Amino acid sequence: MIIAPIYQYIPALYAIESVAHLVPWSERTLQGCFGSNYRVIGLYNENELIGFYIVQDIAGEQTLMNIAVHPNFQGQGFGSVLLNDLLMRASTWQQSQLALAIPVYLDVRESNHSAIRLYERYGFKVLGKRLNYYPLPNSTERETGLVYGRLADLN
Repeated sequence: MIIAPIYQYIPALYAIESVAHLVPWSERTLQGCFGSNYRVIGLYNENELIGFYIVQDIAGEQTLMNIAVHPNFQGQGFGSVLLNDLLMRASTWQQSQLALAIPVYLDVRESNHSAIRLYERYGFKVLGKRLNYYPLPNSTERETGLVYGRLADLN
């Protein structure tokens, strides 16, 4: 496995996005994530993109905007690999110990129990709810989003 930054849009991002999420982002939205405040990181298996995450950096905070693993590779720990990479990149060494240097936030569908378990395993805590936040497929109804955060370890 190789984890590496992606510096420009590639169609493989949308190929994964379109099968990994209940209501996927549009290709145009993904293309818009290559500005100066964004970081896109890919997870590769033998030169094939199998997952990615997108982080937005603003005002000394990071927001995990999207994380996706192709369904053929889900349930094998690759979401953990991606989330761990994000947290490592947001960390620094202090007193011979790795510490989260900046707060990291994310939103998740209330029904996405596997993602919630992953985030909580990595120390994220529920900070609030966004009522009627996420669209549901083929419906006018919307689902509640949970706002999670992990605060910086540094004083």
